[in-house]
Amino acid sequence: MFTIGEFAQLTNITVKALHHYDEVGLLRPAEIDPSSRYRSYAAAQLRPALLIRALRDVDVPLKELADVVDEETATVALERHHANQQAVREAQDRAHERASAVIRTLGAKAQVQVREARAQPFIGAVIRIDDSDENGDSEMNDEFGALYAAANELGVQPTGELWTTLRSGERESIDMVLCLAVGGPLGKDSVDSIYELGELPHRREIVTAWLGDQSELVEGVLHPAVMKIFEELERSGLSTKLDNVRQVNKPDGGVEVATTLKALSSP
Repeated sequence: MFTIGEFAQLTNITVKALHHYDEVGLLRPAEIDPSSRYRSYAAAQLRPALLIRALRDVDVPLKELADVVDEETATVALERHHANQQAVREAQDRAHERASAVIRTLGAKAQVQVREARAQPFIGAVIRIDDSDENGDSEMNDEFGALYAAANELGVQPTGELWTTLRSGERESIDMVLCLAVGGPLGKDSVDSIYELGELPHRREIVTAWLGDQSELVEGVLHPAVMKIFEELERSGLSTKLDNVRQVNKPDGGVEVATTLKALSSP
């Protein structure tokens, strides 16, 4: 039998750790003196102790060591832990790549201009944004398709320009309004009530265009052109309300972000 000090020396496990292993039931002493409470360990406990120390050196959690009694069970615990670590490292690598992509896209220059734009009628549909909805893009595509169909049924020609804008909904929710530009005004009585009708006025507007590659954009991260227009509006002391900002999807695949600065008299 070995005293706890001797056992600690032989296994390179601290006395404090041996006390803890005893408390959690991982490695109990072979004997405990009933009067002195001194712990003693058997030679047969050297093997499991050395295996435990080896696994703890690679950070295998204590809760995964309960079944380690020999080299075979130790190997199982080690391989399981290695697989878990590998999964964590891969997740960290993906997070690193994503963070690098965000930094690159936010660092790309955005073109800013002020321009005059003609009045533009549109038909729109509202989507409630739900963080738990994994089919957001699919729903948007379906709604845009429905807008095209509704415009054609009403005999007005879609111009091909699409935009989205955000606005506050009920109970602090956020709604997205999907808008399709059309070639002529629509009478409110001619359109299903599920759609919204409107017209952007003849106006002066500020526009930002992102000059980077659209394929480099990171899903779930604010578009750099949207960020830029909010920065420009705040710098100029203008409103940064969400519903003032339109993200315009151009027919050529480009993206502009615009907000009206001033409504102008019709030319």
